[in-house]
Amino acid sequence: MAASPTESVVVGLDVFQGGAKAKNEPKDYHAMFNHTYFTKWFEKVMSEVEALGMQGVTFVMDNAKYHKGLPADTPRGTWRNADLLSACQRYAVDVDSHDLKKTIWARLKPVLSTRIDPVVVSMARARGHYVVFTPPHHSDLQPIEMVWAKVKGDVGVQYTVDTTFADMRSRLDAAFVSLPSDVVWNCVRHCNKLLQETYELLLANDDEVEDGMSSDDASEDSSDSDSD
Repeated sequence: MAASPTESVVVGLDVFQGGAKAKNEPKDYHAMFNHTYFTKWFEKVMSEVEALGMQGVTFVMDNAKYHKGLPADTPRGTWRNADLLSACQRYAVDVDSHDLKKTIWARLKPVLSTRIDPVVVSMARARGHYVVFTPPHHSDLQPIEMVWAKVKGDVGVQYTVDTTFADMRSRLDAAFVSLPSDVVWNCVRHCNKLLQETYELLLANDDEVEDGMSSDDASEDSSDSDSD
């Protein structure tokens, strides 16, 4: 969370590991960090930032599946035809009762993505906060990636052949505790700067496209006049 160069901190830190038995070990963290886990964690994070006196906070997330989970009652393609038809009526989707289930779902699905907010968006809105999602494949707009790289580097340089898992865990905890406020602040500033540059580039590209279209229109008008 970026408040100022001297008041920026990592909030919501949650370090976890797999089960003690081999059969319970996840292949990677995605096996543990699902949507249910994430929403519980997000609730705690909002409480944490509010305890720090922050209101109207914007949470920036990527497009991971567990970030964008929809409410449990959201229509699904596995529903019965009758239920899907009822959902189409609720969301004003034009279908016929004799349409195939595949056709009904093909028309309903894109509407749901524009009409139903992810759970975390509704959770944040209910508490006066905001959630925005970065474009796909733009991890460079996520400050946490830079913070995590810094922490991993600090832990990694301490590694020796005698390092144990317990050593790694204690060093990881220490690295987060000792993370300077200005590092967090500068990571956020860097991403904000990159976002602004990306926005300006998109605007410039839009202007070029519009100029090109105007030139084409002018050429067509000129050709029409010559023909006359």
